[in-house]
Amino acid sequence: VSGEKLVNNKTKATAHVGDTLNYSIKLTHEAGSGPWVGQVVDKLPNHVSYVPNSTTIDGKAVADKGIWNEQTLTVKELRLTNETATAVIAFKVKVKEEALNTTVVNKAVATPKDPDDNPPVPDIPSVPTVVVPTAGKLKAEKKRLQCQQ
Repeated sequence: VSGEKLVNNKTKATAHVGDTLNYSIKLTHEAGSGPWVGQVVDKLPNHVSYVPNSTTIDGKAVADKGIWNEQTLTVKELRLTNETATAVIAFKVKVKEEALNTTVVNKAVATPKDPDDNPPVPDIPSVPTVVVPTAGKLKAEKKRLQCQQ
C-alpha cells in the first residue's frame, strides 16, 4: 500500500488568510500484496479550521459525526484489496488569521489494523502551505478643482 497527500491537487501550496484549502489523502493497494485494513488519522494544524460537512470518501459525502473529533479526522476500517485498489479521503479547511507569514504543515498517518497481517504502509508525505500576505488594495480618487480668476 502506498500513500499520497495533496493540497489543492499539489504537493505544496501558497495561500492567503481566509482561503479554503482542499486536502486529499490517497491510499493505493499494490496488486498481489494481500488485503489491507486499517485507519487513517489526520490531525489538523492549529492555523487552519475544518470546513464542516466537506469530507468525502471516494467522492461520496460522509457525515462529520463519527469521523471528526475537534480538529482530528479518523477514518476507521478502511479496506483496500485487488478489487478496491484505491481510497481517496478529501476535505476542506479554512486558513486562519494567525497563519499569516507561517508555513502550515498537514500530515496524515495510515495504520494497519493488525500490523502482523497487513503489508506495512509507507509514510504519507506531509504537505506544506506557505501563508503570505494578500496584495494591498490601491484606492484612487480623482477630483476636479475650480480655479478662480
